[in-house]
Amino acid sequence: MLEGLQQLMDLQVLDAELVSARDEQSEIPALREKRADERSVAQQKIEAATGLTQSAEAEQRRVETTLQDQEALVEKLEGQTSQVKSNEAYTALLREIEQAKESISEAETQILEGMEKIEEAGATQRRAEAGAAAVFKRSEAEEKACDERERALAARIAELDGARSETTARVPAELLEQYDKIATRRRPAVVAVNAEICSGCRVDLPPQLFVELIRAKSLIQCGNCHRILIHERNLQST
Repeated sequence: MLEGLQQLMDLQVLDAELVSARDEQSEIPALREKRADERSVAQQKIEAATGLTQSAEAEQRRVETTLQDQEALVEKLEGQTSQVKSNEAYTALLREIEQAKESISEAETQILEGMEKIEEAGATQRRAEAGAAAVFKRSEAEEKACDERERALAARIAELDGARSETTARVPAELLEQYDKIATRRRPAVVAVNAEICSGCRVDLPPQLFVELIRAKSLIQCGNCHRILIHERNLQST
């Protein structure tokens, strides 16, 4: 059974790297999705801030229109003061003029407040745009690195698959079948030992089993974890 032991250990090294590479490869879609979410959030912040700016500007235009209307009304009413015939009508006209002037004063106050709101909304929008620009720039760089890493992983996996095929061709079928069966449940499937203890599960090995392990005349497995055992001395001699 010495034949194939070193190849089995080599196979295990290849499989460990394959598992690692495939695990990393499987995480790439989630990384891309995360970056897409970050870009989406940044874009939503821009849209929200832009909406606030547009809303503030629309309100400002509405108030300015109100101001113009009230100013025109005052001018019209004041032009009518010389035309009224009675004190009651004159008093009512003056009251209407006063109300229009109050509306003008209120509109002017709202315009000043609106200017502050527009400035605040604009500053918020500029911050959102700057933050989004940083997110988009970082995302673009990370996406490029991700593409490069994905290509490198694909090439490395193909290389490892090829090396694995070459290695498995040199491992006896019985040994390979047992290895594959164990590897689906636990890794490493093969462990090297140099004392009467399984280096995989740390359980003591029966003395007779350890003797057989040294002789390497048959496939030896740990009675507890069922890993394939190889004595380091035999491994070094293969």
